[in-house]
Amino acid sequence: MNLKYLLETYDMYNIANHMQETYPEQEEGCFMEYIFVLEQLKDTEHIPNDMVIHIECVDKDFDGTPCEEPYWNIYGREPDNDDTWALDFMPWGKWLKAEMDPECSELDDLDLICHCLWEMTFHGWTEATIKEVIEELDRCVEDIKSGKEKGISLGSTEEMREFFDELIDKVKKEE
Repeated sequence: MNLKYLLETYDMYNIANHMQETYPEQEEGCFMEYIFVLEQLKDTEHIPNDMVIHIECVDKDFDGTPCEEPYWNIYGREPDNDDTWALDFMPWGKWLKAEMDPECSELDDLDLICHCLWEMTFHGWTEATIKEVIEELDRCVEDIKSGKEKGISLGSTEEMREFFDELIDKVKKEE
């Protein structure tokens, strides 16, 4: 079962409503943004790939201490490979054709869709915006490699979140 199949099974308004229930901390007005994304996905060319989407609830930090607030981790894994891949920058056409991990069967289909949409739109509501974030990250890497900028230590998860939030805000302001 892949994301394309799941999206074709449900009405986009039901999906957008479920997004608001699943992620209530989102900004007001996200309902229409998700409708917009779902409309875009209808016209997105599917890209065959071997990626399997894994979704799991994380309730412990890397050091084993309980998380302040559990969260959903959405990542990809290729068959016969233990490496995991962040999927938030993966082209949407690949998302559509990626298979769902059978271990996610405890989640209902709408939850699977919503967690995927959350990850897909984490850096923007369009692939063009996400591409701009990628380009900005690439520029930052080049600046660090060339010595134009110094790298910074992202010692804590909170510092990393702040860094990426600032980066995303910068890209959005340039739009």
